[in-house]
Amino acid sequence: MRNPKYRTHIRIASSVNVALGALLIASPWLLAFAAQEPDLTRNSVVIGALIAIFAALRVLWPGTKAAWSGANIALGFWTLISSVTFGRITDETYVWLSVAAGLAVIVFGSWSGNTTLLAERELHDAGA
Repeated sequence: MRNPKYRTHIRIASSVNVALGALLIASPWLLAFAAQEPDLTRNSVVIGALIAIFAALRVLWPGTKAAWSGANIALGFWTLISSVTFGRITDETYVWLSVAAGLAVIVFGSWSGNTTLLAERELHDAGA
C-alpha cells in the first residue's frame, strides 16, 4: 500500500472500532447488568474483545488483508441483533447500545475494508 492516505483512513476507522470494542467490554458494568446476566456479560466481553483485537491488528498493520475488517463487520451484525438474541428488547438502554454499537462497527469495518480494496485496485491499475 503505497498511498499514505489509505493507511490513515484505515487507521482512523479501525481506531474507532477499537474504542467501540472497549465500550462493549465495559458495557455490563456501565449498564449494571454484569451480576444479573452472566451470559450477556460474557457475550459483551468476548465480542468486544474480538472487535478490539481485530481492529487493533488493522491499526498496527493497515496494509494487511481486509479480512480483519470483514470479521468486524460480522461481529457488528451479531452485536446489532444481540438484544433480540438475549431477550433484552424491553431494556431500552441495552437495545440502543447494541444497535448503535453494532451499526457503528459495521460502518467503520466497511470503511476500513473498502479502503484496503481501493488501495489494492489502485496498485493493480498502476501496474497494468
